[in-house]
Amino acid sequence: MQTTVEKSITMCYAIEGAYPQSVDYLCANYGLIYDRSKYIIHYESFASNVRPTVTILERRADNEKL
Repeated sequence: MQTTVEKSITMCYAIEGAYPQSVDYLCANYGLIYDRSKYIIHYESFASNVRPTVTILERRADNEKL
């Protein structure tokens, strides 16, 4: 999942010359698809010329023990 998001970010920068401002932008314009019930993506964008920081967490099922 991390690799897929990173490739989408790189593709956007290569085509547009700026990093995307959000994951939603990548979904709408670059075909990024992910299961929102399975993953949480924390996307922190500072500026259009600075690569964003991406953290991907997998949600745990309610019946899983800690």
